[in-house]
Amino acid sequence: MATTKVNGEICLDPAFQVSESDIVEYDGRKISPVNNTIVIMLNKPKKVITTVKDTHNRKTVMDFIPNKFRLAPIGRLDQNTTGLLLFTNDGDLQQFLTHPKNNIPKDYEAIIEGRITHLQRKKITKGVYIGFKEYGNAEILKQSTEKTRSKVILRLR
Repeated sequence: MATTKVNGEICLDPAFQVSESDIVEYDGRKISPVNNTIVIMLNKPKKVITTVKDTHNRKTVMDFIPNKFRLAPIGRLDQNTTGLLLFTNDGDLQQFLTHPKNNIPKDYEAIIEGRITHLQRKKITKGVYIGFKEYGNAEILKQSTEKTRSKVILRLR
């Protein structure tokens, strides 16, 4: 079991406040605070999962991030979804961008069969079920139809 020490003493309090002059060790290695915020953008390819580790040995978004950075993805995209995904080492930024109370808009482009009808548009605007008894607000920014398919740009909050 790994131990945490502050100034040579074992520390069991996860909320212990350390100062800049304290020496912190984890599992025998000295650790230092990260002072530089890093944000990386990735155009996530299809068939790649948005997770830090995968027990089934599938390709993850972390396979595209250099190992020298300890970053986490901000949000998720489904395995077969492509698009912009951000990574950061700044937990406050990650929390701000993903917490529903902040109402950060996210735009999605989807190709669908047919067109979104007026009734469907009203339902989408009213709220989209996102799971766990929660609904997300959505608006249709644009819809263009070619033959039997439509490209729809949605803004979700």
